[in-house]
Amino acid sequence: MSSSAGHTAFIPGAGSEVTLRGTATIGAWSAQSSDPDAQVDLPTQLAAIDSAFERLARAPRAGLPLFDVRLADVNATVRVSVPVKSLKGDSPGMERDMRASLKANQFPTISFVLNQLSSIEPAGGADAHGQPGLRIRGVGDLTVAGATRRTSIEATVTHNAAGIFAAHAQVTLSMSDFGITPPTALFGLIKAGNTITVAFDLNFEPTGAAENASTDRNARTSQRG
Repeated sequence: MSSSAGHTAFIPGAGSEVTLRGTATIGAWSAQSSDPDAQVDLPTQLAAIDSAFERLARAPRAGLPLFDVRLADVNATVRVSVPVKSLKGDSPGMERDMRASLKANQFPTISFVLNQLSSIEPAGGADAHGQPGLRIRGVGDLTVAGATRRTSIEATVTHNAAGIFAAHAQVTLSMSDFGITPPTALFGLIKAGNTITVAFDLNFEPTGAAENASTDRNARTSQRG
């Protein structure tokens, strides 16, 4: 079920990605994974969430409340993780150095767990597809290379006609804060910068919708067989 007992659960769908970006002495670098895992559970029914976005679409700059609930009463579960070895970079050598620096064999995932919501408000304007969004701020624990640091995060969430909730968020961190030594190559002639950005682009769908879509796909496959 997508919504039960006043709760709605979501999972990431097609097109969800996590990207790491940084700099080096020879230019910028990036690595991307299309295999993120996430668990999102919100203490409200799906109809209330849909209604909030409908009101937002009618008056994208209107004031709150969009939801009939106080932030202090919201006990949302948000967990996102990505396998380090699923991150694909510009070259096999770059991927090897990145995995070594992130201690992928010892700590195979990068993860974020939300601890507290700080604010929910209209983002103002619209995204590239004309959809208004919500700006959500919170504080959570970001774990990289086995080290966990309290991190503030800001996400923008939009809702399209297909029922997909597209969330974009990013955090910037210093490798040294997580006990990571920026990788080098060619005897130190090429050196990565200490700052990296972790960007989350996740397309969430209610779990019931995802299960129904999977059932439909399986049924069509069986019929073709």
